[in-house]
Parts: sequence; C-alpha cells; structure tokens
Amino acid sequence: TIFKIESLDTILGFLCISMDKDKKLTKTDKYIIEKIIPIISIYILSYSNEVTLNNININDFYFNVLEGRYINDEFKLKEEASYLHININSCRIVWILDFSMMNHNRQKELETRVLHIMKMQNYTYYCHEYNKRLVFIMELNVPPEDIKVLEGFFINVLDELNKVFKNNTLIIGVSKVCNNLKYLSYAHEEADFSLKIGKKLDGSKKLFFYDDYMIYHLLWEIKEHPALLKIYRNTVKRLVDYDNKNNSELLNTVKVFIDNDFNINQAAEKLFIHRNTLYKRIEKINTILNLDINKSENRLILQIALKFNEILEKK
Repeated sequence: TIFKIESLDTILGFLCISMDKDKKLTKTDKYIIEKIIPIISIYILSYSNEVTLNNININDFYFNVLEGRYINDEFKLKEEASYLHININSCRIVWILDFSMMNHNRQKELETRVLHIMKMQNYTYYCHEYNKRLVFIMELNVPPEDIKVLEGFFINVLDELNKVFKNNTLIIGVSKVCNNLKYLSYAHEEADFSLKIGKKLDGSKKLFFYDDYMIYHLLWEIKEHPALLKIYRNTVKRLVDYDNKNNSELLNTVKVFIDNDFNINQAAEKLFIHRNTLYKRIEKINTILNLDINKSENRLILQIALKFNEILEKK
C-alpha cells in the first residue's frame, strides 16, 4: 500500500507499507498511518528546505532576484533572504557599468578597480558581472527625494576610472529607487533601458538616469501600436512633409516652443525671431495640424509625438 506525501505544491516522497499478500489494513492501521503521514511530511519538508537553504549562496540569490524569479513566490524570497540575513525592504537602486567598448585585455583590471572604488564608499552593495557589464545592487541609507542627488557619486566613479583607462568609452545607467527586493528585476530593466535608449538619444553623455527616459520606455513598448502611429502621422509627419516641401522650420519651432515650456518670449529668443513671427508660425502649425496648440491636451499629444519621433530618428 502506497501513500503519497506532499506539501501544497510539491511531492515530497511516498510512504510504502509492505504486508502479506492477503492481509488488509485494519482501522487501527489506518488511524496510525493517518497520524504518521503528517509528521513524516513535516520532517521531509523541513529537511528539504534545510538542504536547499544550505546550498544557496548570495550570488545565486541576487541573480534570481535580478531575473525576477521571486515575483510570484514571495514566501521563498523572504525565506532565502532571511537565511542570508538580507533585508528585503531596504532602499536599493540598480546601476550598470557598461564596458563593452573596452579592450578585452583590461576588463579584469577594470572590474578590480571598480570594486576598489566601491569599497571606499559607504554603501552596501552586491556586484554581478554579465556580458561585459557590471551590475550593481546598491543599498541607500535614506531614500532620496531625487535620484539625481547621486549624480556626483557616479561622475566621480567615471572620472576615477577614466584616469586609469583613458578611453572614455565607459557609460553608466541608473534605475529608479526600489523599496522591495521582490521588484528589483524591474529596477534592473530600468537601468538596462536607460543605457539602451540613452546611447541612442544622447550619445555624447556617459551617465543615464531612467528618470529622464520613462516616457521613452512607454513609447518603446508600444512603438508598433496603431494609435501611436496615427498620432505621429497626424502631427510630426505632417510638419516634416510641409518643411521638406516649403523649406521651412515648423517642426523645429514646435520643439523649441515645447522645450521652453510653451513660453513665447523664451522660445522666440532661442529661435532668434520676433515674438510676432513666432505667433504667425504657431498659427500656421495649428492650420496644418488642424488643432489648437494652446489646449493642454493638444500640447501633450505634440510632446508624445516628438518623443516618438526621436526614437524613430535614432532607430
């Protein structure tokens, strides 16, 4: 007679009872077995968990965190974090140092140098090397109101490295703040995306904060959506076609107007034109696009279309 021993989602083993061929279980036998199985189940489960935890190390744990393998298993995350004495609710960021353009012979030297710099700082961190990148999970003592208060720290890291390596090809991408280890994979995705889109849009920069590219991330994810393509065709595409046909600068006018928070005086000054000339251009833009740029909803549509155009131009 065989009894399956299992937890909620795992088969732990089987309890096999051997008897003479013609013998049957008595009520007493069944009662004893029913009492024994839960005890055996608890013991096997405890032993199984102990073996698993004994085999886990901090590298495997953080790798699984970055891969998002605990998002649907918070109990396992808490159990393993507790075993490794890791606070899951600490304030953390993920930042990535990309050294893919560096000479292969100096990559180990770079890693050693970066870790030396980090040891000199008052941060608790974990570092993982993957595909010519160093991925840092860094704890912050106090959640910053603005992540860019750390800009000086990252600039210092780049400066210290460039003093030694002098090739100026190192770049850093920084996530938003994450307050729960369970969702740190999202922060990893943010740091990765800030590098990917930052290099395309701002190639001369070496430091990219995800906060500057959040709207681009949204547009990137839906770049094939018909509604977004329709907005683009009805706004930016029309202005591009008109400028090409008439040798005008209406698209640039809209860009400058938006970059200066729709302030007529500031935009006119940046464009080196009289404010009345700018008014006339805006009227022309309104006519071509069949909208009123003074309405907040239309301004938002134009901002979205222009950012989407940046993605298309750098694709």
